[in-house]
Amino acid sequence: QRTRVYGGERDIQRGPFVQVTLGAFTLGGYWFNPGSDEQIVVGSIETSADKVGLTEFFVAAVIVAIVGNAAEHGGAVVVAARGQIKLAAEIALASSAQVAVFLIPAVTLLALVIDPLALSFRPVEIAALAFGVVLTFALLVKGQSSRARGVVLIAGYVAVAVAFFFAGDR
Repeated sequence: QRTRVYGGERDIQRGPFVQVTLGAFTLGGYWFNPGSDEQIVVGSIETSADKVGLTEFFVAAVIVAIVGNAAEHGGAVVVAARGQIKLAAEIALASSAQVAVFLIPAVTLLALVIDPLALSFRPVEIAALAFGVVLTFALLVKGQSSRARGVVLIAGYVAVAVAFFFAGDR
């Protein structure tokens, strides 16, 4: 395996054990230090949002969603660029499915335990969810994709983001 180091090249001889061990220690370091990276990101987003005048709802629904799923988005783009469109669509849709299948039911159950926590959706949020489901189904039902369909999906996302921007805070 060759790697570029400071503009030059050098050989790195690493076996599978070294790679797995290095990966395990890296993940372990993140596991024992939870939230430090997230706090930096959230602090930066809050400061920027305050300066620009964005509402907390818009930041939570649009900005944090983009930043929080950057790894999935990037992975889907890389896989799609390699011609594996089906896998790219599965990666992108699985991220949304995780929210629908796990997060919303978990928050609903948590709302039963914590009295002041109310899980309620405004009409703009319900409309955005329905719009997203119908648009995604209509474009991907045949199992085919194209650049034009990708542009339509991005335009749909922008339309929802604009609606959330004008919806204001709760």
